Amino acid sequence: MYTLTLQGTTGQESDIVAARIRVNGGAPIDVAAGPSATFTAQVQWPASGSVMIEQSFVDAAGNESARRAQTVIIPDAAAPAVPSADLTLVSGVWA
Repeated sequence: MYTLTLQGTTGQESDIVAARIRVNGGAPIDVAAGPSATFTAQVQWPASGSVMIEQSFVDAAGNESARRAQTVIIPDAAAPAVPSADLTLVSGVWA
């Protein structure tokens, strides 16, 4: 399981109350954020590879801005499985 930490800055509109994040089209995650504010969101993601992240802003009336999408690549950090078969000695040479 990966923890993705995402950081951004909201727009200058005076009525912005939240940044809304979606990962691969999943349920929205709202993060409280005022105008021109830096926000941080953390989400759990189960696998490495390509992930689409969408960001939008929400105003005090509940209106959502258009979404901005970007793709990020999560590097593979998992080690391969432990070998399950024994090695076979093919030859031994006395030196």
